[in-house]
Amino acid sequence: MKRVIIILVFLNIYVYSQWTLLNSGTSERINDIIFQNENTGYICGTSGFVSKTTNAGTNWVAKPTGTSNELVSIDINPGNNNWVITVGSTSTLRVSTNGGTNWTGYSVTPVDYKCVKHADIMNVYVCGTLGRVIYSSTGGTSWNIRPISGVDTLYAVYAPLPTLVYAGGNGANRIYRSTNAGVNWSTINTGASSSHNIVQIKFYSVSTGYALLSNMEIIKTVDGGNNWFSFGQIMGSSNAKAKDFYLGGTVAYMSLENESFGILAKNFSSGSGFLWYQLSVVTPQGGGAIYFNNPTTGYFGGELGLLYKTTNGGGEPIGIIRTSLEIPSAYFISDNYPNPFNPSTKIKFGIPALSAVRLSVFDVTGREVSVIVNQHLQPGIYEVNFNAVGLSGGVYFYRITAGSFTETRKMILIK
Repeated sequence: MKRVIIILVFLNIYVYSQWTLLNSGTSERINDIIFQNENTGYICGTSGFVSKTTNAGTNWVAKPTGTSNELVSIDINPGNNNWVITVGSTSTLRVSTNGGTNWTGYSVTPVDYKCVKHADIMNVYVCGTLGRVIYSSTGGTSWNIRPISGVDTLYAVYAPLPTLVYAGGNGANRIYRSTNAGVNWSTINTGASSSHNIVQIKFYSVSTGYALLSNMEIIKTVDGGNNWFSFGQIMGSSNAKAKDFYLGGTVAYMSLENESFGILAKNFSSGSGFLWYQLSVVTPQGGGAIYFNNPTTGYFGGELGLLYKTTNGGGEPIGIIRTSLEIPSAYFISDNYPNPFNPSTKIKFGIPALSAVRLSVFDVTGREVSVIVNQHLQPGIYEVNFNAVGLSGGVYFYRITAGSFTETRKMILIK
C-alpha cells in the first residue's frame, strides 16, 4: 500500500477561534452526534442518555431511553427524523419512532454494539463485539444476525447501498464486504498494519470510500473497496488514537483522544497533504464525538457534556500557539523574550482550567495600548507574539487576567 505521510506536530500548533460552547444539558460523556438537517440533531453517551435539538444546538431536550447502559452510536432514519436508533454496551439497542419521546428495546444478540448506520429508509446495520453484524430491513423493528466468522470486535459499519455493506474493526489490514446484506462476507486486504484498528468507514459514492484507522491514518478506495491506499496520516503522540473524521469540500476534520484530552484537527486539503492543525476545542479526559453538516458548520463533544459548535470551520489562525498539551498545575505568565526587544517579543503563559483570558499591554501612564488575547482558552501552555510596530520606545507593562489570576510584568521596547 502506498504511503503518504501527513504530519501534525503536537507542539507549535496554531490555535483556532470561533467555537461556541453549547449548553448540552448533561454532564455525561458525549459519544456520538448526528443531525438530520441543520436544525434537528441528537447526542448520546454514558448512562444511557440521549438528547435532542430542533434549533441547531441552541437548546437540548433529554429523551430518556429507559436504560443506564452506555450508548456509543446513534443514527437517524434518512427519510424520517422521528425514527432514531441508538446502540451501546451490554447488547443495548433502542429504537424510537416518535423523535425520542418513546423507545423500544430489542434483544438480538448478547454483545456490545459499537456502531449503527442506515443504508436507506428501511435498511439498517449494527456491528459490535464477537464479529457480530445485525441487519434490519424494516427500519429497525425486526433484526437478523449476520456474523463475520473469526473476527473479534467490529467498530465500524457502512452501507453505500441497501445490500452492499462494509465492516471493519480489530486488525486494520482487512475490511469485510457483503453484497447480499451480510448473508455472505468476503475479506479484503487493505495493506495496513494488523496492529491497528479500523474505527470508522464512510463511503461518498458506491466506488469511493474511506476508512479511519486508530493510528490516525486514513485509507481510501476508488474501486468499491477492491483496493485501498493510504490517503495520509497524522504523525504525533503515540498515545493519541483517532476517533472519527469528516471529509468535505477542500477541508477535513479528525477527532483524536489520548489519556487526557479529546482533540480536533483540521486539514485544508481534504485529508491529504502535510498541514493538519489542532483546533482550539479540547475536551478533558478524552472524547472525540464530531459531526459536520457541511465544511463550515460542525459540532465537537466529549467528557463532562462539553459540546462545541462552529459555523466557520473553526476560524482562522489568530497567532496564539499552544506549545504543549501539558496542563499546568497553576496559572502563570513568564518574562517576555527577548527583552529588551524591537519590534516583537514572545510571551508565554499557562492556564490550568477553561478560562476567559485577557492579555493586554499598557504604557507607563496606565493607558491600554494593545489587547493581545481576549477569549476563552482550554487548559494548556500558550505562547503569543506581540508586535510593537507603531509604538514609541520605552517601558511597557503586560498584564494577564484569567479566572481569578492576575499578574503584571515589565518589558522594554528599544527603538
